[in-house]
Amino acid sequence: MKDKRLKKLAILHRLKAACVKPIKQLLRIIWPVIQASRCLRGRLWIINGNELSTGEKLTIAFMGSDRSRDYWANLVFNGVCEEKTTGNRWLWNVLHLARTNAENVSLMVVEIPSIFAKWYQRQGEFYIPRWIRGEMDAYKVASILSKLNQHQSVAEDIRKINKNKLRFEVTNQPQKFYEFYHDMYMPFITKRHGKRAVIEEYEGLCNLFRNGDLMFITQEGEQIAGILITYTTAKAWLWIMGTKNGDLEYIQTGAGLAMYYYAFKYLQEKGYQKIGMGLSRALLRDGALQYKKKWGLEITGADSIGYLIKPTMVNEAVKGFLINNPFIFINKTGLSGAVFVSADKTLNDKAVKILFRDYYFQGLTKICLYRLCEADQMAPITIPEGLSEKLCIIPVRYKL
Repeated sequence: MKDKRLKKLAILHRLKAACVKPIKQLLRIIWPVIQASRCLRGRLWIINGNELSTGEKLTIAFMGSDRSRDYWANLVFNGVCEEKTTGNRWLWNVLHLARTNAENVSLMVVEIPSIFAKWYQRQGEFYIPRWIRGEMDAYKVASILSKLNQHQSVAEDIRKINKNKLRFEVTNQPQKFYEFYHDMYMPFITKRHGKRAVIEEYEGLCNLFRNGDLMFITQEGEQIAGILITYTTAKAWLWIMGTKNGDLEYIQTGAGLAMYYYAFKYLQEKGYQKIGMGLSRALLRDGALQYKKKWGLEITGADSIGYLIKPTMVNEAVKGFLINNPFIFINKTGLSGAVFVSADKTLNDKAVKILFRDYYFQGLTKICLYRLCEADQMAPITIPEGLSEKLCIIPVRYKL
């Protein structure tokens, strides 16, 4: 009887294994279709407030998820704004209303899959992915650590780590992961992002942890922060992190710096050449993205969902938003950076080189420098020697 049960279990196991692969393949095909269908119809929101950098009035026509609406309200207005809905609309109707400015708005933001962007995007519009992916090359990290005199910012981070006596320890205990998830990760992500927090489910992370490591940052023996490291055949991934009770003060004392620094060294010793850095917002001034850059981040891909944006008029509020929020967008050549500057900004060779240095990331095809000028202000600008393949300067004429 026992042998028969074992045979039945073996047969069921083989049937399950045979079915899993086709189901996964089917899901890979139909999931983008499901995502796309959700974006065909939704609520059109009119969001009013004072643009963060200028204090000037700005009106946005927005269609997308509640979480993305909250994200844009915080990005543009620091969350201080009025929102009203005009009801459910079809995607093409929203695009038509925004492009004809029937709602008298200054900026259109529509959340759509990248496949729709290829169909609907027009000249003067940008498609910004919700998230971008990046990775580190272990050899580059090793090179940076061996030449700290040439990387003063990294050297200062390491001094801060040592000054605050931050060390690390690694564990594979399930109970420790349970404590990390509930006492560090969840409170940290909630305090840091509020309603915009995207909290990953415990069960899914447990599956990753089974083939991973949990690294704790300690201060005088106390575990104050942690980061989940997962592995594939060719790459290690820095997945999620958190601090004790979600306390953001630990980040100020250097716990965030220590998580990256010790994880890099630990993974180098394990022999991993590529280190996945997870997801970042597609904003070139984003603090997390800029921090990863100094360790040699290379951008490798983007989310399949993003935001189609269009300035429907150019006023001081729109100018302020564009100038203060350079972003990564998708065009025919791949991922590029968009940096906007005002007409009164000096753009000699030195200034252009500084802009390129600050905003160019490995993996971008180029930086597009848009100069916002009134029709009679346009003056020719030359591209510095050696940057012609990675930089283009585009004049944008307008009338206030």
